[in-house]
Amino acid sequence: MRVKRLHDQRVAAGACFVAAVFLNIIDTTIVNVALPAIGHDLDVPLTSTNAVVVSYLVALAIAIPVGGWLGDRFGPKRVYIASVGLFALASALCGLAQSLDQLVLFRVLQGLGGGIQTPVAMALLYRVYTPAERVRAARVLVLPTSFAPALGPLVGGALVDTLGWRWVFLVNVPIGVATVVFAGAFLASGRGVNPGGFDAVGFVLAGLGLGLVTYGLSGAPAGGWTSVPILASLVAGIVCLAALVVVELRLHEPLLRLRLFEVPHFANANVVVVLTVGTFSGLLFVGPLYLQRSLGLSAFQTGLVMFPEAIGLLIGSQLASRAYPRVGARRMMLAGCVGLTLTSLGFGVAAGAGANLWVFRLLALLTGFSMISTQLPNQAIAFGPVSHADMSHASALYNVTRRVGGAIGVAALAGVLAALAGPAVVPPSAYRAAFVVAGVMSAVAAVWAALGPADAKEHAGAAEAEMAVG
Repeated sequence: MRVKRLHDQRVAAGACFVAAVFLNIIDTTIVNVALPAIGHDLDVPLTSTNAVVVSYLVALAIAIPVGGWLGDRFGPKRVYIASVGLFALASALCGLAQSLDQLVLFRVLQGLGGGIQTPVAMALLYRVYTPAERVRAARVLVLPTSFAPALGPLVGGALVDTLGWRWVFLVNVPIGVATVVFAGAFLASGRGVNPGGFDAVGFVLAGLGLGLVTYGLSGAPAGGWTSVPILASLVAGIVCLAALVVVELRLHEPLLRLRLFEVPHFANANVVVVLTVGTFSGLLFVGPLYLQRSLGLSAFQTGLVMFPEAIGLLIGSQLASRAYPRVGARRMMLAGCVGLTLTSLGFGVAAGAGANLWVFRLLALLTGFSMISTQLPNQAIAFGPVSHADMSHASALYNVTRRVGGAIGVAALAGVLAALAGPAVVPPSAYRAAFVVAGVMSAVAAVWAALGPADAKEHAGAAEAEMAVG
């Protein structure tokens, strides 16, 4: 009976982990194909709708380091159910929003619920899998989540064309309810432990800093970089983030253990991940806009064109894991960054009158392949020298960096579109310029990867890294 119950908990914890990561990842991309419809229905410029994406990514970044503390304090099962419930409720509110401001506010709530889910689901896995088993389990559990970024545009396109953009959010409600029921029925209850004091000052500074900077970056395309509200929010946000660094370095139990950046491997990997995830998220933002607004494709047709990215992710995840021991971390990551650069520039060349959709499909395939080729060695480099004691802190910090990188990429490319947009439409030249900027970001990542460590520094905590990030 004991063995059977353990097996059941492995299945239950694995299912909850996949559900949490899948919902988080797919919700960063499912909205992209709906942005033109959202802008038209809510009567806002297309370049202003980037706030719908950016606000969610930043809310994820704010909530991720808090999720682990809440799970320890109140028990992972209860916190997991509450966070999924918040995610589902916020999704319903997003579907009912009557203005862009309302939608952005509800997206923040959705991101907070989603951000708490991931570390708590990870804690559930740690309770039922040994360190050696986690690596084998990760290779299976990563497959569903690898499809999420590309499934988003496909599912979102189908919903927008048939039921309307609101169902891009409302579809999460029955999934969330089913997940809550499953977790309540099958997850074993666990008592909370004493996680130590909560870094309330760090949480407030991180929330204000990231929130204000995000407001400035996402609002600048429509409001102008020199407007008083935009400049004030950017300056205030930067001041808060600077204060966060000072406070966190002085605390014994900080919300974000920033001293981990003193480890060269970890610091280098985080810089690369900001630039590569920024490139990837920016491409997933600009690509669907171009296909719909310039080429006149429907939302579902756009999803079909972008879907080969999922195939690239799947093929890359299998080949990269096999090639990594022979190729090494730096050479594989460098090749992936170069691949992202070439595909980004390829999108820029292809973005013109009469663009061939098969070229876009091929570029989407290569984008997915290149992206996964950067992430596996990047994680190995980041977590290789991290000790068991610091693993949860390193995972939280790494995931925050990923979300912030995605938000920066979307905001930067939206700014390019806004700067070059005409009075009524965004010309193809603006999209081409945005793709070139994405290529520049990944080119910088390639240089940084080339200057970084040649390979991962082995450590006892490295094996857990495959499960620790999503």
